[in-house]
Amino acid sequence: MASILARKLCILLLAVAVCLPASAAQYQVVDLGNLGRGGGKAASVNESGAVVGWSAVNASDLHAFLWKPKTGMIDLGTLGHQWSWATDINNRGMVVGRAFDPSGNWQAFVWDAEHGMRPLPGLSEAESEAWAVSETCLVVGSAQNSEGRVHATLWTPSYGVRDLDSLDGIYSCANGVNNLGMVVGETDVPGAWVAHAFVWTEKGGMVDLGTFGGDRSSAFEINDCGRAVGYAETSDGFHHAFIWDAKKGLTDLKTLDGYTQSFACSISNSGKVVGWCDNGGRGDNGRAFVWDAKSGMVDLNDLIDPASGWELFSALDVNNRGLIAGSGLNPAHQGAAFLLIPIHQ
Repeated sequence: MASILARKLCILLLAVAVCLPASAAQYQVVDLGNLGRGGGKAASVNESGAVVGWSAVNASDLHAFLWKPKTGMIDLGTLGHQWSWATDINNRGMVVGRAFDPSGNWQAFVWDAEHGMRPLPGLSEAESEAWAVSETCLVVGSAQNSEGRVHATLWTPSYGVRDLDSLDGIYSCANGVNNLGMVVGETDVPGAWVAHAFVWTEKGGMVDLGTFGGDRSSAFEINDCGRAVGYAETSDGFHHAFIWDAKKGLTDLKTLDGYTQSFACSISNSGKVVGWCDNGGRGDNGRAFVWDAKSGMVDLNDLIDPASGWELFSALDVNNRGLIAGSGLNPAHQGAAFLLIPIHQ
C-alpha cells in the first residue's frame, strides 16, 4: 500500500513539474535575426532597447548591425573592406566599433543616423579600435602611437584623441568608460609580459587592479557608481569574473557549477552583472549568467522558457532596465544574437 501511495505521489509531483506555466520564466528571448547568413553576436543594448553587434553577410564577410524593435536588423556598412564590428551604442544613437579600411588595417569608427559610418576623427592611419562610448560621447579603445606601440585611448568631441599610456609604456587597451570619465581596461605591467586590469581617472591616472593570485586580469566595463567588472586569474590558472570598487578591491564572483572559468562583461548601475562561464573556450560553448548581490550567479538558461528552444552561450551587455544582449543557439541550432527582455510578474 505504501509503495502505491509513493508511486501516486511521484506521478502527481511530475505532473505539477511538467505543467509549470511558461510565465514562470523571468525573461523573454528575442531573436535579432541576421544580415544574410546568421552567426550574429549582440554586443550592446541602450536604454531604448536598440542593440548593436555584428552578423555574417555571406560566407566571408561580417558587418556591424543596428537592431531596433520597429526596423529589425540593419547593416551599418564598412570602411571599404569586408569586416566591421559594432561594439557599443549610447542613448543618443551614437555607435562605435572597429572596421577594416581598404588597406586591411583595423580602424576605430563612429556611426550615427545622419552621417553613417566614418573613421573616428583625429586618429592617424595606424591601427585603432573603439570599444565603448559614454552618454557624454567619450569614446575609448586603443590605437598605435608614433612608436608603433598600442596604447589605451580616450577620445572627446572637444579635445580629440588622448593617449592614456600604460603602466610599462608598451601595451594597454581601454574597454569601458562611464559618464564620469572613469576608464577601465588592461595594461602590461612592469617586469612581466602580462596584462592586468586597470582603472584610470583624471586625478589618479592609471591604477593596477591586480589579480586573484594569477598572472592576468582585464576590466571590461565600469558603471556610474564606480564599480567595474571583468576577469582575473586565480593562483591555479583559472579565470574568474570579478566586481571591483575602490573600497573593497576585487571580489571573486566564482563560477556556475560544472564550470572552471567565468567572465563578467557588463554591470548596470543597480549592480546587476552579466557574462558567461566556460571550461577554457571563448564563450561559444559556455553558459550565459546573470549575477546580483542577492541571488549570486544564476544560469540565464534557467530563467527562460525551456520550450523556447534557445541555448544562451554568452551575455555581453545589460542596461539599466535589465535588458540583456548576447549570443547563443536559436531553435534552428544556428548561432544567433539575442535580446532578453525581463518579464515583470
